Amino acid sequence: MDNSQTYNVLYQKKQILISNLARSISFVYFWMALGLLVTFGIADYVWQTPSIFHAILGNNYIFYSLLILQLATIFIFRSTYRNSGFLLAFLMYFTYSALAGLTLSVFFYIYQLNSVIYILSGTTFAFVCLSIFGYFTNIDLKSVGTFCLAGLCGLIGFYLSVILFRIFFDIYLTDINNILINIFGVIIFSGLTAYDVQVIKRKIPDQISLTESINYALLLYLDFLNLFLKLLQLFGKQR
Repeated sequence: MDNSQTYNVLYQKKQILISNLARSISFVYFWMALGLLVTFGIADYVWQTPSIFHAILGNNYIFYSLLILQLATIFIFRSTYRNSGFLLAFLMYFTYSALAGLTLSVFFYIYQLNSVIYILSGTTFAFVCLSIFGYFTNIDLKSVGTFCLAGLCGLIGFYLSVILFRIFFDIYLTDINNILINIFGVIIFSGLTAYDVQVIKRKIPDQISLTESINYALLLYLDFLNLFLKLLQLFGKQR
């Protein structure tokens, strides 16, 4: 085999690899988009259905139980998806998307609809840019991911303490504290978006199963949703 034939074979293999990678990535973004559609669709429906909305907002036990169920669903999914099969992974992913929609309806009530749409559009643009950067950059984002994951753990711990202080001592954050926390959150989830895309690109083999694509979709879903919520709390106009 001469050099030209060798080059053609290698080129064809490379094109096949690129094609398979693009197909696998497209599956991940498809599931992510579908999950977000379920979440925002349910949020909009609940917000416009007073009986359901007031049942959630008017009872702290129901609201916080929904938050706990969301965390439990993520934990179970991440712990079992490799052995659960596609159907169970599919059900858990969209169960979480639906639960998130129930709690997200509160933000639809607090913020003007036009503001929600503008922030959602801005989040989508930012997410696409961050995804492109994470996919094509040659910079190793491992250190960024480590920092953001540590910051996320701190942020979760902080919010848990805030919830406890709110329930037991009726103590709330000041406006400036909320602004600072939301800015920190935007930084964290922006970094995580680029990092997760890079990790997904490197971990995905020639082709991935549908179950694995749902797992990766959940990571990007969480990045997008939390980035949206932080931007909404920073720049959204309340009713």
